[in-house]
Amino acid sequence: FYNLQALQELSSVFDSTSATTSTSTILSLYQGTTTPAFVIDADGNIGVGTSTPAYKMHIIGDIAATSFVNISTKTEKKDIEYITDEEQEGILEQIEDVAVAQYRYDHEDESAPLRLGLIAEEAPQDVLSQGGKGVDIYQLATFILSGVQKLAEKVAEIWDTVASVVTRLSKHDSDIAELRAEVASLKAQLNLTATSNNSTTNTSTTTPDTTAPVITINGNNPAEIEVGTTYSDLGATVTDNTSNNLGISYYVDGVQVSSVSLNTASSTTYTISYTATDQAGNTATSTRTVNVNDPNIVVTEETTEETATSTEESAATSTPQT
Repeated sequence: FYNLQALQELSSVFDSTSATTSTSTILSLYQGTTTPAFVIDADGNIGVGTSTPAYKMHIIGDIAATSFVNISTKTEKKDIEYITDEEQEGILEQIEDVAVAQYRYDHEDESAPLRLGLIAEEAPQDVLSQGGKGVDIYQLATFILSGVQKLAEKVAEIWDTVASVVTRLSKHDSDIAELRAEVASLKAQLNLTATSNNSTTNTSTTTPDTTAPVITINGNNPAEIEVGTTYSDLGATVTDNTSNNLGISYYVDGVQVSSVSLNTASSTTYTISYTATDQAGNTATSTRTVNVNDPNIVVTEETTEETATSTEESAATSTPQT
C-alpha cells in the first residue's frame, strides 16, 4: 500500500514512460517538458538532464555534495604496480606541457561564467576516464601528486648545490680579506721606498714602522649568553704608534661581516675576530669567543677541584657583558 502511494505521489510530479522492446531506454521521467528529466537506459546508465547517458551516472549541470569518495582500499584492487622514478620524471614533463583552458559547455549560454579545466583530447592519457572523453578527477589528483614528489626531489638537489656554493664563497671571502691585507702591506712598503729615494735634503735614516696596531676588546672574553637571547657585540678599540683613526674589520667564524649578528637559536660557539691594518701595512687581530649556552643542560663536574674552580670563575664573572 505504501509503495503504491509513493508511486502515485511521484507520478503527480513526473510523467513516466516505460521502455518497449524497440528502445534502449527502460525508464524516463518527465516534468512539464518533452525532454526527460531522468533516464535509465538498458545498460543501467542513469541520465539526469540527458536522454543518452554515456556513464553509469551522467548529469548535465553542476553537482553539490559534502564529500566525494573514491574507493581506494587495497582489498578492492588488483594488478597493483607502483610508479618508477623514470615514470615520475615523465609525469613531471607532461604536467609542464599540459594546456589549461577556459570554456563553456554547449548547453550553457553566453552569460554563464567561464569554466577552468582540461580538454580531454589534449590532456595526458593517464588522467582520462574510460572512453577518453572525460577527465578522472582521482587519477588527475594522483597524477599531480606524483609530479609534485618528483619536483620536491629536484628542489632538494638544488638546495644542496646552493648550500655547497655558499660554503665555498665564504672561504673565498676569507682568502680575499687576507690578500687585501697583504696588498696593503706591500703598498705601504713601496710608498716608504719611494719617499726615501726621492728625498734629497733629509740625510737622516727613516726607521720603518714594524709595530702592529693594538686592539682592545670591549666586554667579556669569552662572552657567555643563553640560547634564544639577543647578542649585542661591544666591539673593540684600536691604537697605533704612528697611524690614527684606524678602522676595524669584523669576522665571524672567518667570514667578514659589516656588523656582528649571531644566531642564538641553539647552543654553539662563535669566534669573532677584530682586524686592523696601519698605514705601514702592519696587521693585528684579536678574537673573542662567544658561547651560546642552553640553561636546560646540566653539566656534572667530575672532580671536587674542577667544581671549586668553576665556582670561583662563575663568581668572578657573575655579571657577564656581551
